[in-house]
Amino acid sequence: MNAYPVTVDALLSALSSTKRRELLAALTRSPMSVSELQKLLGYAMSDISRHLSELRACGLIISEIHKKEHIQRLARHAHIDLKSGSISIEIDGDEPFHHVILKHELHSSALRSIASAA
Repeated sequence: MNAYPVTVDALLSALSSTKRRELLAALTRSPMSVSELQKLLGYAMSDISRHLSELRACGLIISEIHKKEHIQRLARHAHIDLKSGSISIEIDGDEPFHHVILKHELHSSALRSIASAA
């Protein structure tokens, strides 16, 4: 059983936001602090914190403290593959409805450059 059991509604709600999907895409390259995510994406710090909270609540990301800084990383069961300017998210779980694949076109120029480097 997953450490983060989620409902389909919670998962789809978390993935419904473009900002949350772009945060996930940014975290595919490496774990990052909230301030690093803010610099990369240009969103308000309060927006980033709110969106990260929702992603943590459904188990897509994990926050760890490293040298007094909260570092965000993808959860082990969230597989994200960046290809040709889009994000494909796959979440594996114990129940059939926990297997979700979502494709999303990246709009942020910073994230398009991340995708092209992948």
